[in-house]
Amino acid sequence: NIPPMVACDQNGDGTEMFDLTTHTTTVENGQVGLTITYHLTQADADAGTNAITNYTATNGGLIYVRAVNSQNCAQVGSFELQVSPLPVFAVPTDLEACDDETAD
Repeated sequence: NIPPMVACDQNGDGTEMFDLTTHTTTVENGQVGLTITYHLTQADADAGTNAITNYTATNGGLIYVRAVNSQNCAQVGSFELQVSPLPVFAVPTDLEACDDETAD
């Protein structure tokens, strides 16, 4: 189970660019000597072809990852890309009060 990659939706369009290589340490999970590649399809990950490093996702997506150790044994998994909306601040309404203690 590889945790998702999360990016904040900087301009409100639901689309963000992900640098997949920044997720490598998470994918390795403390293992050393692995070669990690990222793929758009399970078939590409299984074959070790068409590796990508960056991906622009609209409203998320699924990335396949291939890990190969020094004995050339490979394992394929996947993780989600999540585009999170920025917080929305409510516009406060103006407060009005009457001054009941005005001097004559």
